[in-house]
Amino acid sequence: MKRWTLLLITITLLVLLFSACSTSVTIDTDPPGAEVRLNYQRIGTTPVTVVLSDAVWEEFFVEISKPGYRTIRTTLRKEIKPGAVVGGLLGFVVPWLYAWGPAPYHYFELEQID
Repeated sequence: MKRWTLLLITITLLVLLFSACSTSVTIDTDPPGAEVRLNYQRIGTTPVTVVLSDAVWEEFFVEISKPGYRTIRTTLRKEIKPGAVVGGLLGFVVPWLYAWGPAPYHYFELEQID
């Protein structure tokens, strides 16, 4: 009985530790319909939503282009992930590795080329 209880507690803790390791990120533009590349791979046209890792070592390069508009090349903003911070404060080491991930919404205004 103790073995099953310990196994259940371990599985529950692992699920809690790794459940918030990603963020659903939406990239939007004005005007809509711009092509989006993330880390040099096409992911779609705006508005587009993608799930990205919250790992602190991850860097997300984005390129947004649309005919007749200037191309935007930048990195996605990052923010503190409160769930991972709380997990870290409770003594779990792993959540600190996922405490600084991409913000859930990114908006870009495209500049028309004259």
